[in-house]
Amino acid sequence: MRYDSLCLKRAFNVERIYSVHYFEFSKDYTFPGEAHDFWEFVYVDKGEIIATAGNTDYVLQAGEMICHCPMEWHNIRANGSIAPNVMIVSFRCVSPGMKTFISKQFQVDREMRNLLSAILAESRRAFSSALDDPYNNTLVRAKGAPFGCEQMIDIYLAELLILSYRKLTDSTIHSHITGTEPLLDEIILYLQDNVGNKLTQNAIAEHFHISPSRIKNLFAQYLHVGVMHFYINMKIAQAKEYLRQSDLNVSQIAEKLGYDNVYYFCNQFKARENMSPLEYRRSVKAIGDKALLQQTLSRD
Repeated sequence: MRYDSLCLKRAFNVERIYSVHYFEFSKDYTFPGEAHDFWEFVYVDKGEIIATAGNTDYVLQAGEMICHCPMEWHNIRANGSIAPNVMIVSFRCVSPGMKTFISKQFQVDREMRNLLSAILAESRRAFSSALDDPYNNTLVRAKGAPFGCEQMIDIYLAELLILSYRKLTDSTIHSHITGTEPLLDEIILYLQDNVGNKLTQNAIAEHFHISPSRIKNLFAQYLHVGVMHFYINMKIAQAKEYLRQSDLNVSQIAEKLGYDNVYYFCNQFKARENMSPLEYRRSVKAIGDKALLQQTLSRD
């Protein structure tokens, strides 16, 4: 039997990637601005930023994204009260569909967020470059990176572009991935509401009238992590927000997060961030000072 081959169409062909960054900015952070000959996605994971594109300011809240087209002058800045977490991906793509993203601000759904997380995770494996330094403009391949990392980034980014295009053009084609089930979302919201308390897995299970094993299976299936590990990570993420946008000392932060022992809190923080809470606060300040210096130099 004879078979005829079919060359698959590529809706988006990402030719090169320039940067993958994930920033935890201070509440006063300001980037002086730039323009370059490639595309850039800016996604707000937490908090709020003001993004300038050309002569227009856009207020982006958590879960929103904006795309800067080639040679468009742009910058970002925090709003002065909320310390934002921001992910930026820049790349070259000349596919016609990219015109759809010009001057577009849009909400990112769960599947798109998962793709952004996957791009970041693969980038951390693929590159040895500091992905949290806004002035690092070179991606360096990591020695011993797992097989296929860069291609996975390409695949995830192409899928993100396709889903974003469908969202912006109001396509009737819907994703076949439904994400997590509602119960897991409810548990995560409950953990967030109680990030300053001391919860146990049994107490969480009792609150939702389910067995501890049910919670364990939910987190393992959808998030690939234990519920208490997830809860502690949530506490550390909140601690980082306090360190970036408040004057609370480490003991006060530990108390607000339900820790009886500040040394235990510091140990958990360092185990996850590879630095102490004070070192983290100083690193954020150093990035802000560097941005302020760059802004001052750009005016001169």
